[in-house]
Amino acid sequence: MKVKRIDIIHHSHTDLGYTDHPEVVKELHKKYIDIALDAIAATAGNKPGERFCWTIEVLHPIRQWWQEASDSRKEALLKAIETGQLEVCGFAFNSTPFMNEEQWDKFFNWIPDDLWEKLKIRSGMQTDVNGVPLACAMRAYNKGIRYLWTGPNSYLGSVPFKQPSAFKWKMPEGGDIFVWVNAGYSNAHYLFNDNWRKGPVPAAADLRYRKPERGDIFPTGKDEILKAYERCIENIKMLVAEPGMRIENKQASQAENTQFSTSGGYEYEILPVSLTNQWRLDNDPPFLHITEFVAEWNAMGLKPEIRITTPTAVLKELEDEIGDGLCQYEGEWIDWWARGSISAPVDMAAARKAKRVLKSANSLPFRDYKHDGNMEIKVLEELCLFDEHTWGSWGSVAYPYSFDSRGKMAEKSSFAYRALALAEFMLAGKAREKFADAEDGIYITNTSDYSVSDWIVLPVDCLRGKYTCVKDCETGEVRKIIYEKGEENFSRPNSPDDFSKYNVSHTFSDNVEGRKVRFWAGRIGPQSTKRIKLMEFGETAIQCNSVPDNDALEIKYDKNGWVSQVKWKQMTLPLFREGFGEFLSLSPEGFAPRWLIKDIFNIKEEAERRKKAEKLLRKENSKYENAQIIFDNNYMTVFEQCFSHSSLIWGKRTLEIWKDEPRARLKLTINRRSSTEPEVFFVKFPFGCKDAKVFISNGGHVFTPGEGQIPGTCMDYYAIDGWVHYKTDKGNWIWSAKDSPMINFGRPVFAEKISSLPGNMEDMYAMIFDNTWDTNFVADSNGVMEFTFDLAWIKDIGKGNKAEKIAESMSLDPVVLVKVR
Repeated sequence: MKVKRIDIIHHSHTDLGYTDHPEVVKELHKKYIDIALDAIAATAGNKPGERFCWTIEVLHPIRQWWQEASDSRKEALLKAIETGQLEVCGFAFNSTPFMNEEQWDKFFNWIPDDLWEKLKIRSGMQTDVNGVPLACAMRAYNKGIRYLWTGPNSYLGSVPFKQPSAFKWKMPEGGDIFVWVNAGYSNAHYLFNDNWRKGPVPAAADLRYRKPERGDIFPTGKDEILKAYERCIENIKMLVAEPGMRIENKQASQAENTQFSTSGGYEYEILPVSLTNQWRLDNDPPFLHITEFVAEWNAMGLKPEIRITTPTAVLKELEDEIGDGLCQYEGEWIDWWARGSISAPVDMAAARKAKRVLKSANSLPFRDYKHDGNMEIKVLEELCLFDEHTWGSWGSVAYPYSFDSRGKMAEKSSFAYRALALAEFMLAGKAREKFADAEDGIYITNTSDYSVSDWIVLPVDCLRGKYTCVKDCETGEVRKIIYEKGEENFSRPNSPDDFSKYNVSHTFSDNVEGRKVRFWAGRIGPQSTKRIKLMEFGETAIQCNSVPDNDALEIKYDKNGWVSQVKWKQMTLPLFREGFGEFLSLSPEGFAPRWLIKDIFNIKEEAERRKKAEKLLRKENSKYENAQIIFDNNYMTVFEQCFSHSSLIWGKRTLEIWKDEPRARLKLTINRRSSTEPEVFFVKFPFGCKDAKVFISNGGHVFTPGEGQIPGTCMDYYAIDGWVHYKTDKGNWIWSAKDSPMINFGRPVFAEKISSLPGNMEDMYAMIFDNTWDTNFVADSNGVMEFTFDLAWIKDIGKGNKAEKIAESMSLDPVVLVKVR
């Protein structure tokens, strides 16, 4: 038998929710640290390897504990680290792949630098999630982390490596991290024990259930240990067997009497395993009696021997054992669970807006103005916690209207909305200070690195008067003010016409003539401000831009009058092709439909998965009314089209086409019916290019789908920062999404585990909603949702990260301050 020693890493998998409300989770994990410290002290005299050891999986609990602990308890913790009985891992929490660069920077500065040094952090841990962004790994490496313990959960996901196994993850700028891919995060229990956990996922306050006590698991009687030994040996035979071999009439991949998981083919003498307690598996306390089991096992002379230890100690030994034979990978480790986050698309949109507002607040025009530094830290931390991997309750889909599900989701949502409110407040304070002594006018600030031109839309009340035009104080140009229908809050409606389609409650009028104004801002330079002066002129005095050449823009239409193709004179290929902005869905049909998704996912052969998906997933396209041109002037043409779909109360899409530059903006607004039925919504984007080199980014790291990711990781869909770049010899197509950061290529797909990307990469789909998960995420997001996408063509963008900056210029809203008397 190859395995000579089993090393147990004991920790609590940290979910900020799932089992308990996040406020309870915080209290539990602080308590667990104290319990562990007491056990460490009590067993300090035991033999090495038989002392109690505890691993604090993530930094979030230790930060809170450290702030409240007495000096003596802090000394006890630091002593436990020194003796090797306690290790603190360096990741803030288990994360989703939606954090931007600023968030990842904060993620690895979750505790002060001096505390980081005191805690002697050398390893990181990410468990449950089945992917880790390269942006995360790069920062971990730069912070000094050289070992990463992962415990991927293959539920509705896939792990691209043998489990358990190790590899070296090469960093783009040099260096590597030793990665341990454990088989889940409680395989130590199932290596020796039957399943003990009963019932659902009881809350910590549920008095009907209890945590395991002495003898419930890891019993220490001689006969019981021998039974555990037989089970362990059977599991190790499965572990070391070649994948697919039969062991004593049992399939090596799944013996009948065990939940121990392995891919087989294990090659090392040391077997690191992960132990979480068996009360709920997640957010569980230390199991103190593991030391008694290990001591008795070793006293009986059973082999392999068992040692209780911590991650860095065992992974360093394992690294030495494997030596130069360790396989290496490079690229992104794409997470299968990313799609769960878009079960709450409005909350996601709020969080993404908060990130943009914070970026504007820290941009060059506002950087030097006062603000509360603690507020900025709070915004970043709230955004990080929104992107933590736990969304809601274990019963959030099965029991969506329970106190438990509502309470946990309310807490999750609040991270996004608190961050947005504080970011807007911070930016407003800076803007008011910047223009405190400025003369009257409307100040429009572009906080991006590229020049932009767009409409400015304001409520009429903020102008404090009636005006007919604005003067661009930079160019001297005078432009017309357009009065439109808008909100008249706290006013009683006079007729149904006073309500817009968006007004679902029919309370205050929001479709009243003259309540909004619109004017063209002209071109605003990068990181600069333009002053606009309100004026009263007659029509004859208004000086507009010169009318664009009618031959410069070629538009084609489909049978309903929607734009099917648009091309500017400087382009040889169109900006997009027919089908741009189409709304469609995939939904499983049949009894207990969410189980059907698992049926697809669990099929071994890819071709069979696709056949099953085509059979079980219903694709529904929308039906479109005739499109209308609702606005057309020297700057822009705007099309509007209503559509219907069985999942919606109504849908509407608007297409804005710039006349003087190759750019278009799609706004898709839907009113989803209240329904817990599982479905995925897509928006189609067929671009005009062919054979392009495609670039996307995650956490600021730019890569090419497929070739830029670890083989075997998810290709069904991608979590992105919000932009895609198609590079060709005919120019560059740059797409930007404000609200929804999920895409896939070729065709709508989400459960097929495709192994290669399609040939028609120019057909891209935004995934804007997915409630197909059966736990943790949101079952029924409903009501009005708006999604905005921009697309631009640029002949040559040069080198560097210009595509990202161009996309950012399309998504960052200009900061508008109105100062009139």
